[in-house]
Amino acid sequence: EPRADAFGDPLPPHVVARLGTVRFRHPDGARTIAFSPDGKFLASVGRGDTMRIWEVPSGKEVLRTRDEDGDSEALAWSNDGKWIAVEKFRVGIQIRDALTAEPVRNLEGGHAACAAAFSANGRVCAATTFRQRVLAWDTSTGKVVLDAGASPSGERPALAISPDGTRLWTFLEGTKPRLWDLTKGQELALPHIEMERAVLGAYAGDGGALALA
Repeated sequence: EPRADAFGDPLPPHVVARLGTVRFRHPDGARTIAFSPDGKFLASVGRGDTMRIWEVPSGKEVLRTRDEDGDSEALAWSNDGKWIAVEKFRVGIQIRDALTAEPVRNLEGGHAACAAAFSANGRVCAATTFRQRVLAWDTSTGKVVLDAGASPSGERPALAISPDGTRLWTFLEGTKPRLWDLTKGQELALPHIEMERAVLGAYAGDGGALALA
């Protein structure tokens, strides 16, 4: 049997000991990390398009993919824990099965995405890209339901999706927040808000409140 280190992880051939540990270690450099909704697993993506999933709190690696497709930056876990959205250089955002990492659906147009998020019900996935675009897709079909285009300033907007997947707020420093109807792909008139220069937002779990900062 192969030798193991002090944590029980296998050693490479001919190696007799390991200084340190391979647990919670992303050798190529992690760019983004995300907990599973139940907190039992942690996913990481980084250079070389490696995605790893770790058991929490042990740090044991339970899954690894390497697709030779460039670096990955965006990563999000669906609220039911079944899907992971990860940025793929050649296809944009790709939804994967969280247990096997097998591709479920490609969401085209999200090339060079730097952040991604699911609505709480999993019906919508949204992303913002290094090309300053904001996009949202219907996860059941992969259809684009919103393409807000590039931001005039060249900055990358922050996102907040309503739990039911019908509304998307975008926030850009120095400008007013913008509100979008994802069922129609149209911008909505802003309700009266005190913070007209908010740069971040987050919905409460039931969608009844929106916090701005």
